[in-house]
Amino acid sequence: MSKWTDQLPEAARDYIGNRRVDEVECIIGDIAGVARGKAMPAAPRRPGRRT
Repeated sequence: MSKWTDQLPEAARDYIGNRRVDEVECIIGDIAGVARGKAMPAAPRRPGRRT
């Protein structure tokens, strides 16, 4: 099985490089078509975990 990053365009892989994903942002349109979103940490926080 290949990594999910293998499916990204080369420019996206170059940009990501050794960067770390800190948060994920989800944006959807509500019933009126207004964009609504929420940003959440990419990984759940655990006591004693170093960031």
